[in-house]
Formats: sequence, C-alpha cells, structure tokens
Amino acid sequence: MATKKPVALIAMGSPYLLRNFPDVAAYMTTYSTVPPSEVSAMKALFGEIPIGGKLPVSIPGFAQYGDGISVAAASHPVVKRR
Repeated sequence: MATKKPVALIAMGSPYLLRNFPDVAAYMTTYSTVPPSEVSAMKALFGEIPIGGKLPVSIPGFAQYGDGISVAAASHPVVKRR
C-alpha cells in the first residue's frame, strides 16, 4: 500500500476482493453485506467476539479451499467507553 503501513482488508460480500489488494497485511471476509455482518466484523477485530472460519472457495494465488483461522475473543478487548 502507498502508506507503507500495515492494512487490514474486510471484504463484505465477495471473498475475491483480495485479488485487487494483494499487499494487505490481513484479510477477513464476511460473505455478507447486511448490517449484522458489519457489526460482527468490527466486534471481531476489536476482540469482543472470537474469529473463526474456513474458506469454502479458493482464491487463486492467495488462499486455498479450507484455509482459515480460529482466534479466541480477547481477554481484554479494545473497547472505547464513553
């Protein structure tokens, strides 16, 4: 990426979006564009809920069918309280 800072990409819908951003440091896909998916993605990124899943497709040059991750929720999630 132009900023030279690590960038995380969240694909809301198609997992193939990754092909357009090959230099991202981290990638997550929700396979959905509905608001609950957006909220869940943010909660997962901030450690409030666990992250888990396996790709049901291959993304040529990036990931194979069945690749995935499992990360527990953080014991101290990053939550900004008002």
